[in-house]
Amino acid sequence: MSLPPGTPGCQTQNYKYQMKAGRPTWNEMTTHQAAFKVIFKMDSDLTGSYHGRVKIPSHLECLVRYIGGEWVVSKDYDKFDFFSGCNRGGSGAVESEDQYICIYGLLLKYDETMGALNLDEQGFNISKHTFTMLDTNLIGGEIARVEWPADHIFQMREVVGYLPCNVKWSNALRFDPGGEGSCLHFTASTKGTVFVIFSVIPKDKDTWYYVQISPYGVGIFKVT
Repeated sequence: MSLPPGTPGCQTQNYKYQMKAGRPTWNEMTTHQAAFKVIFKMDSDLTGSYHGRVKIPSHLECLVRYIGGEWVVSKDYDKFDFFSGCNRGGSGAVESEDQYICIYGLLLKYDETMGALNLDEQGFNISKHTFTMLDTNLIGGEIARVEWPADHIFQMREVVGYLPCNVKWSNALRFDPGGEGSCLHFTASTKGTVFVIFSVIPKDKDTWYYVQISPYGVGIFKVT
């Protein structure tokens, strides 16, 4: 069985997870230079020029970190691209009241309460230098959201599991847990997180029990 990945952010895009897991504070992102995840959700890709040709896919998921007065981007936790460093629009002056983050030349304002990255008029005017085709309709809208990376949930006092998405059920994978019990053996390969879900009524998420296996830890959860 081969499953494509779910859309970026689909595992955490639910109210209960967002309330329990919390969002990075501006102090954690700047003073403590903690890495955080940015999940874009736009109608179309952004293409422009920033230290060469740059493209922000409409559903990009990346890690961002404030290092040396600049915001740097990474696809992997330990491989930040310092050529992506950006401090345009005063975003490098993190002690100011304006909480701006610059990603590949795109200047966004951070709403710590909602965990949202919004494009205001100042951000639009500066970002236009990089993305010349930027649409004015984006002004005032939420472009992306910020949340903690996957390793953070296993560091919390109360571990909060992701909600599996892009789930595929199969009658061939049914088993009878009665009697003396059954053992389940499987082999899986992935770059991210693997979920093994057990349910009496698959279409009813309230009946889901699942094992979340990631490089950062293993947890057993019930959807509530």
